[in-house]
Amino acid sequence: METSEARLKNTKLFERVTISDEPIASGDPELRNSRRNMIVDVDEGRTGHVSFGVGFSTLEKAMMYAEFRQGNFDIMKWRAPHRLQGDGQKFRLRLKLGSKSNEVRLALEEPWFLNRRVAAGFEVFREKSDYQSSYYDELRAGFEVYFRKRLFELVEGRLFYSLRMF
Repeated sequence: METSEARLKNTKLFERVTISDEPIASGDPELRNSRRNMIVDVDEGRTGHVSFGVGFSTLEKAMMYAEFRQGNFDIMKWRAPHRLQGDGQKFRLRLKLGSKSNEVRLALEEPWFLNRRVAAGFEVFREKSDYQSSYYDELRAGFEVYFRKRLFELVEGRLFYSLRMF
């Protein structure tokens, strides 16, 4: 029960997690003594984050960024009351605009791909900067697709394909 409680807390989807147990109501005394029902009571936490900022530097001059992250995203749920929430997917959109550079990143991860304990995800990005040289602009774009699986406690394996263009 302690391990289950720790795993639920580590998902960062819940503000409060309480686990208790109760005896199984059964006529068979052997079954009643050897097994128990686990009762899980949770309060969903805030899983969305919005951040933005403005900065100045000698190299960049002025820049601003905005980022939206949702840790309990559901790309298929477009209707009220829980628009785009509730499936445990991880979503990230980052936009950065500066006087000498800009960046766009979009990422999505499905933690239970095809109803299996395998996470699948992708990230697409585009970055442009013109402060490296007065003769050329630098443009980087690409994507990554990956699969991740827990091999055993605290160890994960990751298989990915990445394409980056410069």
